[in-house]
Amino acid sequence: MSETLLIAFGLSVLLMALNFFAPRLRRIPFIPEHATTSFIGGFSVAFVFLELLPGLAEHGKTIGTLLSETGTITPIKDLLIYIVGLAGFLTFFGLEKLAQRKKEMRVAPKKMDFLLHLLAMGVANTLMTYTLPINVEAEGFSFALLFTLVMGLHFIVVDRTMERHFPNQFHSFGRFFLMASILLGWILAYITEPDDVYIVAMLTAFIGGSVLLNAFKEEISLSHKTSFHWFLAGSVFGTLLLVLITKSI
Repeated sequence: MSETLLIAFGLSVLLMALNFFAPRLRRIPFIPEHATTSFIGGFSVAFVFLELLPGLAEHGKTIGTLLSETGTITPIKDLLIYIVGLAGFLTFFGLEKLAQRKKEMRVAPKKMDFLLHLLAMGVANTLMTYTLPINVEAEGFSFALLFTLVMGLHFIVVDRTMERHFPNQFHSFGRFFLMASILLGWILAYITEPDDVYIVAMLTAFIGGSVLLNAFKEEISLSHKTSFHWFLAGSVFGTLLLVLITKSI
């Protein structure tokens, strides 16, 4: 087994642990839950603007170079990476609106709604850890660790959303399914050893769309239950961390 795969395995285990302990991490003693989630939201938004969006632009250039070698670049091809990111955003936004509509109508969410949510998040988790090895190799350990940390914090926000919509199903089954999907991504990476930059860029863009949605949705839709000060603190902390990591490379 290569060193890159071993590092990716360690990061996958960290993601699983953050997923498992998400309820406790949301309820740190002496700190209100809304403060914790606002801090995480601010940290995630900083990562989105300072790392994820520039990364999509860089992937877009890479894909443009690859496509130019096989044919003429068209506006659609040039925007392909962003279209995939938008698809990820819309997929999770549609699922969220479906659950919200059932709640507003005072209709108990059906089992199929829960399974759709869970399947979409499971796919995102699998894609995330599937791309980890090549991200470790391409971006270095520091950025891969930061990416893992942001995704782990992202799980905490997702955990709150799922418990709000599907409290019984998610607590008894859903969280463990998501943990299994994390491990599945690494297993697939171990078996196939992905090295296609084009595919990895597309998968990362799809994941990015889901992160964008959750980073903003929780803070905007639940603005009466969030804290701007903690959100700002998370954004500043995330910015400083990114600057320090960039400077050290």
